[in-house]
Amino acid sequence: MLLRRSLLRAGALSLLLVIGGVVTWVWFSRTATPVEIGPLVPALLGTIAYTAGNLLLRWLRWHFLARRLESKLSAKDSLRIWFATLPALLTPFYVGELVRGAFLGDHTPRALRRVSLLWLIERGCDAVTLAAFWCFTRSMPLAAAALLLGAGGGAFLLFRHRLGRSSARQSGGFAAVTVGLSVAAWALPAAALWSVIGTLGHPVGLAAATEAFAAGTLAGGITGIPLGIGVTGSVSILSLLESGGAGVVASLAVFRAGTAWFSVLLGGVLAWFWRHELRRLWRRQPTRFHFDELADDYEEQIPEHIRTRLLDRKVRMMLEALPGQGAGLRGLDVGCGHGWYACALADAGCRMTGIDLASEQIANARRHAAARGLEIDLKAVSATGLPFDDASFDFAYAINVMHHIEESGAQTAAFAEILRVLKPGGRFFLHEINIENPLFRFYMGYVFPVIRDIDEGTERWIRPSRLPELDGGRWQPAVRYFTFLPDFIPVALMKRLAGLERWLESSFMASWSAHYLAVLERAPSACGPPAPAPAPAAPQTTAPTPPAPPRSRQSSAW
Repeated sequence: MLLRRSLLRAGALSLLLVIGGVVTWVWFSRTATPVEIGPLVPALLGTIAYTAGNLLLRWLRWHFLARRLESKLSAKDSLRIWFATLPALLTPFYVGELVRGAFLGDHTPRALRRVSLLWLIERGCDAVTLAAFWCFTRSMPLAAAALLLGAGGGAFLLFRHRLGRSSARQSGGFAAVTVGLSVAAWALPAAALWSVIGTLGHPVGLAAATEAFAAGTLAGGITGIPLGIGVTGSVSILSLLESGGAGVVASLAVFRAGTAWFSVLLGGVLAWFWRHELRRLWRRQPTRFHFDELADDYEEQIPEHIRTRLLDRKVRMMLEALPGQGAGLRGLDVGCGHGWYACALADAGCRMTGIDLASEQIANARRHAAARGLEIDLKAVSATGLPFDDASFDFAYAINVMHHIEESGAQTAAFAEILRVLKPGGRFFLHEINIENPLFRFYMGYVFPVIRDIDEGTERWIRPSRLPELDGGRWQPAVRYFTFLPDFIPVALMKRLAGLERWLESSFMASWSAHYLAVLERAPSACGPPAPAPAPAAPQTTAPTPPAPPRSRQSSAW
């Protein structure tokens, strides 16, 4: 059976290659196009560079839409699924892309239905964007604007229909981002065609190249022929010849090799390279809890000089806000990870307790504390069910932890539990990533989860401008914003830019920093525990090794 399927696939691909080769030969014979071998390689490499940008933008669009359709797929798995299914371009009307729904598995409820909606939005935006390009190049800007608005309106209505609880502003924002990414993505191959024609010595105007690209791609898509073989190239050539272009057949051959065929080849290679991860997603095989799996490599995720610098700053800020610099006070580290912060505060004279849902992180924290000769009470438990009496701690803190609790109800329950175990007047220090800066929000949501393993791109961020209202506690009005230097900056450059960072922290741009500290204080007059929060949307286990990764994950980041 496997051999038969492989032969059928190879036969279909061979047939497409033969058809494409015959059509190309016919065009060469009819136009007597001269070909210079020298510029072919740089023209092909340039086209591949443009195509790489197009593919990345289209993946960003797909992942953005998947997240808005409530998918909890990690950014890394999303990248693997999207790129590994690029060979689906060889299916009629690209319907093979719907196979992505099978990979989403338990990460997305009703995955196939949602992937189908996502596919419909993508194909609609692509068609309307290309039609707008064609209209615009033919001196019809109003028609182009109308088409783009139509695409935005269609995406808006689909989002409103699918996510009825979203506000009009949210749905409009989703539609604007979707259309913007579509325009940016398809502008790149249009520019690539213009560049290839110029590189091969037959320059035409950018408008003529864009019109030819849009007309050919639209025609190929409407016919439903895989990759538009025999249609896309022919329509593009006819359009360029009408514009006075000469010798464009070789340009189109290079262009198609560096765009459509490169995409298929790239997808096939990546599918083989990621075959084990894809098999896990396809079969929905259970995995270890994320932070247990990460425990051994956790220390290597952030450079040591960055980690040490942040530890010193955050510990100093908390000690400065505690009576007597924290000496003798009992503190709780929520999501203690390897115990770096708990040990630093214990060195300062605090009596520390640390909790973490990942049992292997707790094991590492115990080894770290023992190596420093410190006695710290460490427990593998969930933040939504703390095994401590009411009013047990003078202070508590969470270092880049709360955003890992992905369910709204569970996050509220964790805050309620923290307030319950604090003494009246006790303080909870919320150290979080600051996503008020849209560039940093993009980095943390789409880039950092791909290049690092700490975050997965599914986090529920807590914005300093939207701190949750909690019964029995109040947020202090002052929020501390700090650090602007990225986590990948080398130590030598970090020292040279320290002065610039201090200036930014004290300037009007402070609220766009990378980190912030907000302080929650339990009401001094509280006579009992705060009102209980709603039950978490997904139950959490306190077992040392959960059978499946829970939606709420507590482990200190950096």
